[in-house]
Amino acid sequence: MPNPDNIAIGQIIKIPYKNKNQKSDESNHRSNIKLPEKNISQPESQKRIESKDISDEYTKETGKPMKVAQDATSPCICKQYDLAWGGKVSCDFRKRVIEISKKLGPNDSINMASQLMAVMHLETAGTFSPKIGTFISKKLTDDAKGGYVGLIQFGQYAAIDLKVKRSELSQMTAVKQLDYVEKYYQLSSANTKIKNLTGLYLWVNYPKNVKENRLDDEDIVYAAPKDAEVTSEKFLNSPYHQNPSFMKEDGEYVRKGKEVITQGVKNGSTKVWEVQREIEKHFNNGNKQENKAGNFTCAYEQVKQHSSKTIDIDIFAKTLRSRAEPASIGKCAKYVRIALEAAGANTTGHPVPASDWGPTLIKNGYKEISEVFNQPIKGDIYIITKTSTHKYGHIAGYDGSQWISDFKQKSQVIYRDKVDYRYFRIQ
Repeated sequence: MPNPDNIAIGQIIKIPYKNKNQKSDESNHRSNIKLPEKNISQPESQKRIESKDISDEYTKETGKPMKVAQDATSPCICKQYDLAWGGKVSCDFRKRVIEISKKLGPNDSINMASQLMAVMHLETAGTFSPKIGTFISKKLTDDAKGGYVGLIQFGQYAAIDLKVKRSELSQMTAVKQLDYVEKYYQLSSANTKIKNLTGLYLWVNYPKNVKENRLDDEDIVYAAPKDAEVTSEKFLNSPYHQNPSFMKEDGEYVRKGKEVITQGVKNGSTKVWEVQREIEKHFNNGNKQENKAGNFTCAYEQVKQHSSKTIDIDIFAKTLRSRAEPASIGKCAKYVRIALEAAGANTTGHPVPASDWGPTLIKNGYKEISEVFNQPIKGDIYIITKTSTHKYGHIAGYDGSQWISDFKQKSQVIYRDKVDYRYFRIQ
């Protein structure tokens, strides 16, 4: 995976405030552990994205574990920061989050980095996908008022303020989209307003509360339309109803099995303390050891890339084909690695999880590009990043006619739920 661009944080950018003509109950996007002394808020409301409960089809491959960089001359910054949810994202992603946190919260950048991870975990339903959201699922266009996408669920007004289209955001890699997460937190000098995790999250979900310093426990974030019946269209389309994860009061949200019995009450509201409780849950769960990164690749990315080393694409493709199993045996990374090594690649220090192979590919002359599944060429490789249900991700190479991992795939789609792809091509 490519090294992230070093973009300075802290530039002042105009924040998306609603005009008087805009609806007051809208927010541009969608807690109370102490954060660096900074502030943030946010515009437009959005519906929570629910994760799908689908079991993984693949198991951990038995390969060499990645060494952890501990040398003082090449410190592994990912290991130093030990980010919440660090095990769900790539090394480049973690490093970019760390860069952003140093600008947003220089007095407590380690804590800020994990808090930012918690915000993105909540907004993406744990996927950290740059494509997730109603903008894509509903196949909306950039002129649509509704629809959110990406790491912090960018809405129409946020996209306008950031001078980028939601369609463009959806085509970015997760690491590239972090540039716009950074810029969003610079709008209206947000970093001077955010004081804790709750504020950091509300800047994404409903920045008006942060801008107006309405952050006391009982301050209202969303309110149900006055006197609207819970079955009315007005109520059902309200931000209050569409964000059930913040319904923490007794009887406000009731489920029986998979059936939702109650989702909001007449004249109900979401208060700051409810938002705080939800974002703190994501922060605390992310700091559990099983959700943190275990293999660190920072040191390996500092190794000089040898441009003289070339991959024999024909041998790579031939090896993939000849070794393919009748069906998956859960060793996609091992089979792709063997094909790469046969083709002349140096995979020393390779990671175990398929999702972490970006740096090794780049070291061998690959470059991460936008997805071109409609026009793949021989030698292309794609990675599926890890998720809660696919914790080792997936990797496959293109042999000129089909995608092959440890078996011959019908297409790049091997999971039934939504996943995030990264695409690499030899240069």
